[in-house]
Amino acid sequence: MNLSGTVDLQGTSGNFGGAVNGNDHDLTLNFSAPTTIDGGSVFSGLANLTVTGASNLDASIETSGVQTYEGPVTLMGATALKGKAGVFNTGVQGDGNDLVLNFTETVVIDGDSVFDNLGNLLVVGNASLNSSIQTNGFQHYAGTTTLLGDTFIGTGPSGDVEFGAVDGSHDLSIEAGTGRIDFFGALGSAAPLQSLNLASASAVVAMETLAIDGTGGTGPGLRLGPAVGNVNMAVAGSTISNAAQEGILLAGGSNGTTLSGFTISNSGASGVVALAGNYGGTTFSNSTVTGSAGSGFASNNADGFTVSNSEFSTNADHGIRFDAAKNSAARENVIGNNGKYGVLVVTSDSGQTTSNISVESNFIGTNSSDESTPNGKSGIWVLGQTHGHGTVDDVSITGNTIANNPVHGIEVWSATNVTIGGIREDGLTENKISGNAKFGIALTDVVNGAKVLGNTLTKNTQAGLWLNSAKGATVGHFGNKRAPQIDQSDFGIVASGDLSNTSITGSRIHDNVHAGVQLVNAKHLSLFRNTIEDNGPYGVLALGESTQSQIHGNTIQRHEAGVWLAGASGLTVGSFSGLGNEAHVGNFIKDNSWVGIVVQGVTATDNVILSNHIESNVYFGIEFVQGAPSIAVPRLISATTDQVVGRIQGEEGQKYLVQFFYTSATESADGRYAQGENLLGSQEVTIGSDGTATIELDVSSSEMVAGDIITATATSLVDSNGVDVPSLSSGFSQGRIAREASSNTP
Repeated sequence: MNLSGTVDLQGTSGNFGGAVNGNDHDLTLNFSAPTTIDGGSVFSGLANLTVTGASNLDASIETSGVQTYEGPVTLMGATALKGKAGVFNTGVQGDGNDLVLNFTETVVIDGDSVFDNLGNLLVVGNASLNSSIQTNGFQHYAGTTTLLGDTFIGTGPSGDVEFGAVDGSHDLSIEAGTGRIDFFGALGSAAPLQSLNLASASAVVAMETLAIDGTGGTGPGLRLGPAVGNVNMAVAGSTISNAAQEGILLAGGSNGTTLSGFTISNSGASGVVALAGNYGGTTFSNSTVTGSAGSGFASNNADGFTVSNSEFSTNADHGIRFDAAKNSAARENVIGNNGKYGVLVVTSDSGQTTSNISVESNFIGTNSSDESTPNGKSGIWVLGQTHGHGTVDDVSITGNTIANNPVHGIEVWSATNVTIGGIREDGLTENKISGNAKFGIALTDVVNGAKVLGNTLTKNTQAGLWLNSAKGATVGHFGNKRAPQIDQSDFGIVASGDLSNTSITGSRIHDNVHAGVQLVNAKHLSLFRNTIEDNGPYGVLALGESTQSQIHGNTIQRHEAGVWLAGASGLTVGSFSGLGNEAHVGNFIKDNSWVGIVVQGVTATDNVILSNHIESNVYFGIEFVQGAPSIAVPRLISATTDQVVGRIQGEEGQKYLVQFFYTSATESADGRYAQGENLLGSQEVTIGSDGTATIELDVSSSEMVAGDIITATATSLVDSNGVDVPSLSSGFSQGRIAREASSNTP
């Protein structure tokens, strides 16, 4: 059929099975029954085409002007429409057939119209969408797509989706099944989207930036549906602002995903949320998250997520929250000015667990320019199985700079196998923790397997380290720089409560205001081979019940008092037994401006002082004051380079362990009273019926020389299940100058 002018065909029905050549004239088809263009028909050369009612198409239709389909369109076969513009007022029902829309002007799919059940859909030019478009195959939008309203794109079980640029302040939702989604142009660059919901896809790639402004919306800014993985949105400059809920929501697992280059602000919930699922190989990086009503990043039962190289600030809750998370990391982030914790590691559900979490190389409460950006509470809180929470196990906190927070730098409560720090000055694993208002590190309750290794803790107001009934923790290490350095706080370390199976080893504790270590009712603690020096009045200050705590192998020097037991009881300073090869576990207590060890007050009972090296303290080596319990001090009668002899008084049958010491004449000149630089040996004696016992020690094989000063101490022994154990010690005896033994005299 050839048109020689404008044609308006009206009637009950119209069926076209052959070609129509429009010769650049308009054609209107106005039939009460659906218009059928079938059999591979070709309409060409038309100016404008208008179909006023329903239509059934299986054809190629080309116009130089506008194609308007006022009624519903049903595809009977593959259909290609080409022209200046296309308008679909009521939608297209595809019946599984393909549709190509190739218009020079924008294709408008508006109102309540629905494109449904298409095979594949190709829009060659620009499109304006306000509808639901459903295909069983791919949808490709090659030009710029403008959202006139909220739009749904569905491609059945496996159809791909491709867009060029997309603009428009409305919601775009895409379900691609196992197909992939590709954005080849910018999203929201001219008019930010209100939201983007990628409900299903096997892979998503955005080649340009994404801009979302959620003002007036109701959901997340960007949503990745459950198991939408292999997402690559990594072009710097993407923005998500004012989302009603999350800025980005990963709704349940996303393997191999990279989200990078985002600025996310003013989200109505958390900035980024990862819900339960597997996130192996997934990262959120190189982004900024600010002003969220929740946390900056929140992981809830997510496995395998890494958050890196991003900034989290001014979020109402936490900078980063790992909750029931596994195999996840926060790495090289800047986290400050958040309302609560910089990083929270927790298991809110008592039936869940958190494990294998790494927090490394972050700035928390500060930044690389050393600016103060305190979070509302502690820098890092690892909260384990307490107060209805589930377990937290295997957390590594290394290489962080944590400063200026109003509570603690790092707090660990009832979590197990938490490692804090590594090797000082290695530039990788050492935490630098400074300027926090309370404690640099605080460990509370059962923390079995916790390790505090090479960290620098400086200028934390109350103390560098607080052990609060912390059981099962290891602080420090014998290895070089694998122990903390703690300085310039009120106290270097404060320890209190039941500290069973907890030890402090190899640490350097210096230049703190009041004391290097303060023990407050600290029981079952081992303080071993630390260097405690140049602190305020006290090297170690112990108060209250200190049952089975031991201070041994330490170097304690240059204080007013090296060790002050202020009403403390049950403490061992030095060796537990003082016998055999245990001499090496005594402390080196020297160069203190008043006294080496002070025992103060009537409650200072059952303190054992054995095998220490005490020298060059200006006044006393050991002093008992204000009614502190003691026992009889041995009296030395003679001392030669072969033998030391003396006596001790007591009740009949009482057993004592007597220790003998010598101090070189040079060292003893620095103290006003005789002390004990080196242990000569020990002897157990029992008081006889006359209330005395002779003490004597063969020292012929010792390194002592004539002129050295000899002293002795006594420690009472009490029976405990058939074993004599040390109970209470004396101070030093008067000193005796050792004479050359007669057998050695020519």
